[in-house]
Amino acid sequence: MSAPEHDGLTDDVVLAAKASIPDYVVSRGFAQETVVLNLRTGIYHGLDTVGGRLLELLPRAATVRAAALQIADEYARPADEVEADIAEFLRALQTRGLVDLNTNGHR
Repeated sequence: MSAPEHDGLTDDVVLAAKASIPDYVVSRGFAQETVVLNLRTGIYHGLDTVGGRLLELLPRAATVRAAALQIADEYARPADEVEADIAEFLRALQTRGLVDLNTNGHR
């Protein structure tokens, strides 16, 4: 069985990518959510605490998978479920211009 694919990016490609937050995206964490603003579009987005934590981890993580495994550990969740959820979440963030995925040309 192959990994799910959305917008040309399979889960495996997303998880192997290095993710970064573009300079035109700013965020601010609050107790129950993180507010993210795309300065190019002027659109605000609200992320729950797990999404906010992921945004904190991505710049320091070698890959998306490394960040996903840390999230799975911190929240005591099965790694395969967390990886699938995070791959889907990052594809959505990329569509909104809130994250860049360096996939080294893989699709």
